[in-house]
Amino acid sequence: FHNEKRAYEHLLHFGVCADGFVPYCYGWFTLPVSKETPWLHPFASDNVPPNAILLEYFERAVKLDVTNVTVDIAEQGLTAISRIHDARVLHSDPYPRNHLVLPTGRFVVIDFDAALTWPHE
Repeated sequence: FHNEKRAYEHLLHFGVCADGFVPYCYGWFTLPVSKETPWLHPFASDNVPPNAILLEYFERAVKLDVTNVTVDIAEQGLTAISRIHDARVLHSDPYPRNHLVLPTGRFVVIDFDAALTWPHE
């Protein structure tokens, strides 16, 4: 959670989310575990309550693979990675499963849980 949160702090600050290269991040919060949230009961015995990050959802998105990559998608991918790096974020898990192609032809990088970030300076 902390790696991904820190990465999205940078991606939001540098406009990478707003430009559509990664899912838009709507924020994060701690989930209260109580009797009113039975779906969170597996976390009841944890010392620290679970956290959540609210991200943009992409309907009918597919993972990048050899059957759907085009020159345009490859160029979008290079631009996306460049913008992510400009935001001082290193994804650290660049496998195709972490790259989506949307029905519109848009390319999106996901899954920043292994990301490394550097200070804004």
